[in-house]
Amino acid sequence: MTTRDYPEMLPDDNTIFWENERIFNRTPFYLVKCYYHNTEKIPINMHSHIFYEINIVTKGNGRHYLNEHNYSAHEGCVFVIPPYVRHGYWAKGNMEIFHILLHKDFMIRYSNELANLSGFVLLFEIEPFIRLCSNEDMFLKLDGERIEKLKEELEDLDFLQKCDYPGKEIMKISKTLYVLATLSNYISREQFRKLESPADSYTVAVMRCMEYIYQNMGEKLYIDSLCSMFNMSRSCLFRSFKKICRMTPIQYQLKCRIDKARFLLEFTDNPIQDIALECGFFDCSHFSKVFKNEVGDIPTKYRDKCRKSSTTDDHSYRMECFV
Repeated sequence: MTTRDYPEMLPDDNTIFWENERIFNRTPFYLVKCYYHNTEKIPINMHSHIFYEINIVTKGNGRHYLNEHNYSAHEGCVFVIPPYVRHGYWAKGNMEIFHILLHKDFMIRYSNELANLSGFVLLFEIEPFIRLCSNEDMFLKLDGERIEKLKEELEDLDFLQKCDYPGKEIMKISKTLYVLATLSNYISREQFRKLESPADSYTVAVMRCMEYIYQNMGEKLYIDSLCSMFNMSRSCLFRSFKKICRMTPIQYQLKCRIDKARFLLEFTDNPIQDIALECGFFDCSHFSKVFKNEVGDIPTKYRDKCRKSSTTDDHSYRMECFV
């Protein structure tokens, strides 16, 4: 039996929750912040944030702690951390991590472009969800050639972050979209490669099934169609889905709808009726009933509480809703 040489848990960071306003200034188009972090100089203890974050390990090795789990982190590992997820790092010596922080408006403004990237849903939604509900290590890991090639793009982002060039924010957004497209392509190709392995084929098939459900969350879900699409029997689909996701395909579709509705309620001024239809609910009445059953409040009350918590700097309500 090997002896664990890393701590079971990490202490909380001095700032345990980061809002958009603490990271991004009000400069027009300031939707991306990126930088290298040396863990030897400043440790990264447990914290969470309201925005999406991408971490790419560029040197060293250690552990990445995510809620109650922790995973090996070494050069080439790519982690996407969704809003409200607690995480931190323990380094064995020095570890260098490149951070890309995405303002909520980045995700809203470029939602159509991002949704059309092959592998984006796998990278930003499916893999983080599987990681939080199981011990499956599904992270994207880049080999030597790919990480070295990516480092060139990260150097450009780091330069743009530090320089004082008039159009740097637009250039930073363009470069970030390129990096996201590259990472999405890598994870998509990696999943297709794993389909050839009998040991991984069911897991990848479930991930592809989840991707399809996410991308078509507004449509009626037919289990027989899923079975035909992904070449699985009903019993195999349900068994594999529950093993990996801890829920059925129908329950996962509902989770996708509720999560999207919460995002739109919190970060947009879209009318409730539009949100209901966009997320696949029949009407406002159906939306309110299901939303209250899942979240504990009707949509209008949820939106009001989120707006109030952002002005008072009390994020506990939103954190509880995303647990």
